[in-house]
Amino acid sequence: MGVTEARGGACGGSGHARSGRWGAIALGVWFVVASAALGVDHLDAVPSSPPAISLFGLELATATREAMRSALRTRGAPPPVVGRWCDRYEPVELLEGARMLAVCYTSHGRLARLEYGFGVSLRFEDLRGMLERRYGAPTDALGWHFGRAAIWRRGPVALRVEERQFHDLFLSYTVLEAYTGLRAEVQQAERDRERERDRRNTGRY
Repeated sequence: MGVTEARGGACGGSGHARSGRWGAIALGVWFVVASAALGVDHLDAVPSSPPAISLFGLELATATREAMRSALRTRGAPPPVVGRWCDRYEPVELLEGARMLAVCYTSHGRLARLEYGFGVSLRFEDLRGMLERRYGAPTDALGWHFGRAAIWRRGPVALRVEERQFHDLFLSYTVLEAYTGLRAEVQQAERDRERERDRRNTGRY
């Protein structure tokens, strides 16, 4: 179930099946609300460590939607499909092998999460190795029936390399405090939508 938005999702709709599946995985309610099942909540208990994480010339912990959009545009990103909380860039050539970039923000414009999608164009081991060479050994590693993940915690930002079902590979950067706020916003929107649906259908079932 995706975040209801114009054109069908948190970042809008998709013109083909591949994009649609990625949109549903990366940008729907599951992406924001079900983070506990994927180990995001577990990061709160991990000791933080410096240095601050920066991408595209911006420190992620303080980045805004306006600044990130400008930085991505300057680096040649295509115009995004814009949703209430998330912008989706597809195709994207900002990082070698990446096919999709989703960037999600709170309603106040604070960066909450940035995620690259690689599909099967890169192996989990290769991407994990890239992160280890830059940030050292991961803070934690997780595994479950349909996937596995390696996590790095750097102050208020968590990096995560994750292999999901069908061997799709993702690299995400989560600003933990902002992401907590984003999840609360999405959950409230879901509750409001349910109440409105119940109101419209009163006396009909």
